[in-house]
Amino acid sequence: MLEQVWCPEERKGFTPLSRRWVVERTFGWFYWCRRLSQDYECSTHSAEA
Repeated sequence: MLEQVWCPEERKGFTPLSRRWVVERTFGWFYWCRRLSQDYECSTHSAEA
């Protein structure tokens, strides 16, 4: 998902925007769903259970 961000016209050139919370929120959801971040079925014993 990409979001287009418009800046005021008085700003010229490159202006970094603080969008860090989006990345932190995304990785927070990945760690909340540990099934996505961990491979619990790497051994045959745990895969059969």
